[in-house]
Amino acid sequence: MTDSAPAARDASDEAVRVELSPVEAIRQVVCDVLVPVANELAERYRPKGIDVSVDASSLLSGERGLVIDISYKGRRQSLEGTAIDEGIAFTENHYFDGMGPTVSTGPMLSIRRLTREAFSEFLYEQIIALVKSESSHHRK
Repeated sequence: MTDSAPAARDASDEAVRVELSPVEAIRQVVCDVLVPVANELAERYRPKGIDVSVDASSLLSGERGLVIDISYKGRRQSLEGTAIDEGIAFTENHYFDGMGPTVSTGPMLSIRRLTREAFSEFLYEQIIALVKSESSHHRK
């Protein structure tokens, strides 16, 4: 009688390790880190009148798009991101009192910076810039 148990163990020990492409790695980080961080900030700032939302459905369904919307009073900033091998490159769309968009080249998040802390800092910077923009508009 032949013992097949050792052969089965050897096969399982040699599991094939699949390397993720950079874009697949970004998808994983977006799902595991970026969306939860954005949701936490949305909950924290909603009572202050600041709305934060992330739409990662396109990215998570196999495409490369990601949209982050931040709004405060009459201003809204939409960061339209594209996942590339080096990270996520954004285009900024600014809306003011229903007018717009004003489009400009936005920031880029390096794949090395796609951590919880770095993404929180990135979103804080965007929120601060939007609030300052709204505040300076009302001072004029």
